[in-house]
Amino acid sequence: MGSVSLKIGDGTARFKRATLCSSAVNILMLFSVITTNLFALYAFTFSPKQHLDNPFHHPHRNISLISQHVSLIIKEIDSSQRKLAQMEKELLGYDTLDLSRPNLAAELKLFLQHDQLPLGKDSRTGITEMVASVGHSCEKSADLLSQYTSYKVSGPCPDDWSLAQKLILKGCEPLPRRRCFAKTVPKPGLTSLPVSLWKPVSDKIVTWSGLGCKNFNCLNSKKLSRDCVGCFNLTNGYETQKYVKARSKNDFVMDDVLALGSGGIRIGFDIGGGSGNFAARMAERNVIVITNTLNVDAPHSEFIAARGLFPLFLSLDHRFPFYDNVFDLVHATSGLDVEVITTNLFALYAFTFSPKQHLDNPFHHPHRNISLISQHVSLIIKEIDSSQRKLAQMEKELLGYDTLDLSRPNLAAELKLFLQHDQLPLGKDSRTGITEMVASVGHSCEKSADLLSQYTSYKVSGPCPDDWSLAQKLILKGCEPLPRRRCFAKTVPKPGLTSLPVSLWKPVSDKIVTWSGLGCKNFNCLNSKKLSRDCVGCFNLTNGYETQKYVKARSKNDFVMDDVLALGSGGIRIGFDIGGGSGTFAARMAERNVTVITNTLNVDAPHSEFIAARGLFPLFLSLDHRFPFYDNVFDLVHATSGLDVEGKPEKLEFLMFDLDRILRAGGLFWLDNFYCSDDEKKRALTRLIERFGYKKLKWVVGEKTDAAGSGKPQAYLSAILQKPVRI
Repeated sequence: MGSVSLKIGDGTARFKRATLCSSAVNILMLFSVITTNLFALYAFTFSPKQHLDNPFHHPHRNISLISQHVSLIIKEIDSSQRKLAQMEKELLGYDTLDLSRPNLAAELKLFLQHDQLPLGKDSRTGITEMVASVGHSCEKSADLLSQYTSYKVSGPCPDDWSLAQKLILKGCEPLPRRRCFAKTVPKPGLTSLPVSLWKPVSDKIVTWSGLGCKNFNCLNSKKLSRDCVGCFNLTNGYETQKYVKARSKNDFVMDDVLALGSGGIRIGFDIGGGSGNFAARMAERNVIVITNTLNVDAPHSEFIAARGLFPLFLSLDHRFPFYDNVFDLVHATSGLDVEVITTNLFALYAFTFSPKQHLDNPFHHPHRNISLISQHVSLIIKEIDSSQRKLAQMEKELLGYDTLDLSRPNLAAELKLFLQHDQLPLGKDSRTGITEMVASVGHSCEKSADLLSQYTSYKVSGPCPDDWSLAQKLILKGCEPLPRRRCFAKTVPKPGLTSLPVSLWKPVSDKIVTWSGLGCKNFNCLNSKKLSRDCVGCFNLTNGYETQKYVKARSKNDFVMDDVLALGSGGIRIGFDIGGGSGTFAARMAERNVTVITNTLNVDAPHSEFIAARGLFPLFLSLDHRFPFYDNVFDLVHATSGLDVEGKPEKLEFLMFDLDRILRAGGLFWLDNFYCSDDEKKRALTRLIERFGYKKLKWVVGEKTDAAGSGKPQAYLSAILQKPVRI
């Protein structure tokens, strides 16, 4: 077999690399032959000096020597199988996270345990257990991951954001949640929108550990990227004119671009947005933009959040956590450069062979009748192999971890291609230290390998199957993030979209959302059902309680939004809503110049599309996924009964610590009508909240009549809590 020379690059032949496939395949073949024909090798190659007299010439001598030979053979087979398995994983670009390692942190093992639902199968989603989400490629950085999850429970988290980012860049994404208190940085002087958009950000309110520069003046003197030269200077320089005044024919003026959208641009997504200036200029034009960024060489996330804008903390290898067809605009700069992904793909040839194609059994000779011994040893080896497989399966079940076997014959080729590791064409990256690009996909996909293969079976560059419900089913089973696909998502025409603020309360047409896989086929049907405790008639934007929610209280548990915002002393600009139903909380906040992103899935209803049609942000994530935001960025977090997660108490702990992580010091945690099924649950939640040391600005426990009309009183907890500064 010869070598294959691939000319790769962007059309200018900047990179040229020889890919030698033959050596890897030959070694793979060698180990395969060794594994299946080791008896033959021993029969012809062992030395009499090393093994004393040949026992087969002396049938009456001590047969312990035969036992020794068999033991050596088994050891060789075991060693060969391990080497072969490792080679297969390296060639296929997949590694497994071995949770039986003695030096792996106990918190990591606890986080990854599968939690059975206490009442069995969930009738709406069909799931029977809660599975944590963590990246499948963490094996390459198992020691770093163990370091990241080594901390004192309920103590301060290590100051290791740079370690977290390093893991993300190595494909270990999403990271596991932690049960420790993230370091807080006091953020005095924050102002409301629109003043915050162009007010210089103080050096004192961001984290500089792990960075070369320790202030923004230093950063402005450097070229951080093609799109960030002096980009933290908000008082003078080109950043103040960007998107408003063109310097060349390549620079489009923002107003000209928005005019092309005919007034239908309300929400957008910016990739590689530097310091958030694109989002700032859009905010001035009543368009809400979320900015995807990492903190490579600079505190991008904290800077963007300080301006009252949304930073999304994700690598470009992570499937974007949004539903199909939700954004009116996507903006990308050189940060979209994925050349390293597209220039390193090569074919993997699977080598298969049949033992029948090789030599006949060399032990079978007329004068040396040892075939019976060979048969016995063969049976022993089969038993060992079977036992090892059973033991491995038991270990995986006990540890709650499963591996995705990419050597399965029925696994989609697109899935294997997506998960390949791609070496950087110029070697190690000097800024990040990474040497390869690794795709992100959930580690728990093994339990749904057939569904995942179905999800990745499609015609490349053709239309994607209408299978959003399959995607959501995979997410609910812990297979999160999903792999990206190379097909065109189904589009639904969306006529009649209006600009903010009109869009907030304009009824959404049945025709502009996807109804496949749902019981109801229109919003009238949905409004006649109780979808959850927090969503009864919640898609009715013309009459009913949804139009009064957060403006008029029905009970002492219902806090009026203006009263809550007054507690924030004017520093509430961006918020996060968990279990936000149809987006009414975000809509009311938008009327008060506060931008809120709503975390939701489409369980029983098209929540994401409905929220997006209102000109608001839907984040398509399960509550088992670590929130894709940097520490201390939100001014407010709002949670309803959607925060309730079933299973072990540690499950809710991991979630609460993650919420605490993304909320800034002085920020508000609004617990809104959290349903307490019994006194024990209320006491457990109270004890958990008290561990965080929040200041109780409001705390109300009361009873309300069941919204479904049963007439039974139910206990609810509502609270406004302020996060303290932790040094």
